[in-house]
Amino acid sequence: TGGKMFLKNYGISLDNIKQEVSDKGYISINPFGFKNLVNSARIEYLELKNEVSISSGKEHFDYKDIKTKPKRKLSISSKNSLGESYAQCLQTTFLDCRSSKYKSLNEIFQLMLSLRNTLMEVDINFGFNPLVEKFWNASRIHDYPRGGGFMTIHKDTYFDAALKNENMPFYQILVPLSKKGRDFYEGGGVLIDKNNRKINTDDECGMGSIVVFDGKIYHGVEDIDSGEIVDFNSSDGRVAMFANVYSVY
Repeated sequence: TGGKMFLKNYGISLDNIKQEVSDKGYISINPFGFKNLVNSARIEYLELKNEVSISSGKEHFDYKDIKTKPKRKLSISSKNSLGESYAQCLQTTFLDCRSSKYKSLNEIFQLMLSLRNTLMEVDINFGFNPLVEKFWNASRIHDYPRGGGFMTIHKDTYFDAALKNENMPFYQILVPLSKKGRDFYEGGGVLIDKNNRKINTDDECGMGSIVVFDGKIYHGVEDIDSGEIVDFNSSDGRVAMFANVYSVY
């Protein structure tokens, strides 16, 4: 099902999303029953962490490599993988949502991609044909460990080539897979809305929600339980799903 059908099923209008993101910079959607799917996806992700070994952030891979097995890698640097200059400490897991065995993760990713493409006013399958489009869907999970996982607050500068209208928001979609107060206690995802308010999305939105925000506003992740010891294999920490596109190099 496409993004429009999903929204219709849950009584959510595209117009409302666009208006809220235009006015405030973000919106949180809490579809009835979605939390059950998110709980299943979290279980799958924790299984995935046990099955896939972690690799260096410098190890190169592309969209073809994740068709057979997810890629789990460290992201600890002063720049992200796209060359944008902001510091971060997390691990990132990439998977192909049309070929992986993780059914709940796949379902959420495909929902996110359909919604993203619908909002961006591009073909519903944009990002699934990298050889032609020169972009691929970077369906991935960000995992910020307790003990200081973070991402410096920033604005996104790597915009989709499909974003021909510079006045259109750069729609980013995230789905939390962790619960503050259970999986971590301090810090979390933050954004500065268009009224200059700092919003902690893990406090205000939380697990079971879909957060749509404009990547052109400031956002990041404040230190996750900085008083603890980092363990990248732990089931604790702040976890969220993302689904934008990367260039085929």
